[in-house]
Amino acid sequence: MSNYEEVVLRHAEYYMLVLEECDRLYKRGGDSVLLALGRFDDERENVLLGQARAERISTDSPVALHLCNRYPDVGALLLPIRLSVQERLRWRLAALEAARMLRDRSTEAAHLVCLGNVYDDMRDFDAAIKAYDQALMLKRELGDDTGEAI
Repeated sequence: MSNYEEVVLRHAEYYMLVLEECDRLYKRGGDSVLLALGRFDDERENVLLGQARAERISTDSPVALHLCNRYPDVGALLLPIRLSVQERLRWRLAALEAARMLRDRSTEAAHLVCLGNVYDDMRDFDAAIKAYDQALMLKRELGDDTGEAI
C-alpha cells in the first residue's frame, strides 16, 4: 500500500468516526441535535471526501472496502436530512457493492432494504420494489425469519 493510500484510509476512517459521533449526538435528542447538525455541517466536505475516497479505492484495499460498506450506516439518522437523495443513492449503491465483494450476505440484504427506502424517497417505486424483493429473497436464503417478516 502506498503512503498516499495510507493517508487516504486514515482520513476516511477518521471522518467515518466523526459521522458516527454526529449520529450518536443526534440520537440523544434535545440540545444534542443542534450540536450534531452543526458538527456535521462543519465537517461535511471531509465526510463526503472520506466516503468518496474509500469508495474509489475499495477494489484495491480491504480496509477501504469495509469503510465503504459501513459509511451509510454509521450516519443512518443524520444522512437523510443532510445529504441529497442522489448522494444517499450513490453511498448506498457503493455499500451494496462492497457488501457483495465482502460476501457479507446479511449486510447485503440490509443495504438492499435501505436502497429500497432511498428509491421510495425518489418516488421510483419500481426500483424500490425490485430492491425489496432482492432483500426478501436474501433474507429467506439466510433463514432470517424476522428480517423476512419486516
